[in-house]
Parts: sequence; C-alpha cells; structure tokens
Amino acid sequence: IDQFEDKVSEMIAQIQSDLLHYNLTPYFEDIVNVAIASEKKFIILTADPERYNQLRKYGVSIMTLEQLFEKTKLYARVREKTA
Repeated sequence: IDQFEDKVSEMIAQIQSDLLHYNLTPYFEDIVNVAIASEKKFIILTADPERYNQLRKYGVSIMTLEQLFEKTKLYARVREKTA
C-alpha cells in the first residue's frame, strides 16, 4: 500500500492507541484492514474470523466465505420469491 487517505490513517492511529491502552496487540495488517473496511463500509472476508475478535468493536462486519455464500443464497431465494 503506497498511501492511505487521511481518515484511514487517523483511524489506524486511534485504534492502535486504544488497543495499546488495553495491552492488546493484534497484527498491524488487521488494524489496517479494519480501518479501511470501517471507512469504506466494506466487509472483511477471512478464513479466521476469531483473529478479528479484538477489533469487532470498531464497527466492521467480519465473515467467512461460507457465511457470505449462505447469505448470498438466502438473498437470491428471497429475490426469486418477490420477483
């Protein structure tokens, strides 16, 4: 990543500061992912959602690919019934 938007950089700093206050040390790339996902309203897809447990309080949606597939199937079924 070459550069971040100012809002994302600020959020990374805020999250790191908050986590350091509570002696929590997740991977830096997880903090970056959460800051970007929060700012852009993205969903974080991961094979290891537990890795993000310390970071869920920052308002991001985290799910596995299996959960995404199930939600997509459900959405498609609902759309078929209402079409």
